[in-house]
Amino acid sequence: MADETRRWGNLPMASGRLETTEATIGGADDITTGSGIDIVLGGAQGDEIDLGDAADIAIGDHGYIVWAVRADALKVIEATVTDNATGGSDTIRGAAARTS
Repeated sequence: MADETRRWGNLPMASGRLETTEATIGGADDITTGSGIDIVLGGAQGDEIDLGDAADIAIGDHGYIVWAVRADALKVIEATVTDNATGGSDTIRGAAARTS
């Protein structure tokens, strides 16, 4: 089952790596997510990222996130910024999440 698609919240995800590909491409983005679990990777220049009220992951400047199956569940193993030098001054806001 390790290679099958699993669910991370409501998102169908496979084990693997999600990453940005070109550090010099991109502008100042305004990104607003909904109330579900969201994954956002920003890019070049200053981004405004407003996350919903779930267990979200956001990286302001270029990076990657690695998922793997551990104990029969899909888990985030690593989240890393790879190029802070070309990114701008980002603002990331998270809404209130779980209370337990």
